[in-house]
Amino acid sequence: MFGPLKKRNDAPSDLDAAVKLFQQRKFGDALRCADAIIAADPSLALSHRFRGEVLFEMARWSDCQQAFEQAEVIGGPGTEECFFWRALAASNAGDSARAMFIIGEYRAKPDAAPDMVARCHALLERLGPGLAAQVAAAMGGRVDG
Repeated sequence: MFGPLKKRNDAPSDLDAAVKLFQQRKFGDALRCADAIIAADPSLALSHRFRGEVLFEMARWSDCQQAFEQAEVIGGPGTEECFFWRALAASNAGDSARAMFIIGEYRAKPDAAPDMVARCHALLERLGPGLAAQVAAAMGGRVDG
C-alpha cells in the first residue's frame, strides 16, 4: 500500500517515520505524521487511507470513516477497499445499518470485484445470519458470496 505513496511524497522521511510509528503501535504520533503528510499534499488518496487506518486502530470510528471516504473521493490505486474499511468502522461503532448500506451499495455496482463481493458477504453474515441475502434483495444486487 505504501509504495505508490512513497513515490509521490516529497518527504519520504516523514512517510517512513509515520509507517514506523504505526508499526510500533504509536498511533497518536503516526496520526500527527499522517496529518502533516496530508497538509503537504491533500490530493494524495493513499495519505488519507493511511490516516484512516491509523484512526481505525485508535477506534475513532467516525473520523476513520471520513478519512477513508476522502480517499475514495480522490480515487486511484490503493483505494478500492476503502468502502470495506468504512463498513467495518460503522459496524465497530455499533451502526450495523450504516455498515449494511455501505456494503449493499458496493455489491450493487456492476463492476464490483468478485473477491470483494465475497468479503462483503462474509461481513454481512458476521453482522447477522441472512443479512447478505436481505441486503442483496433490497439493493437489487447479487446474493452470491
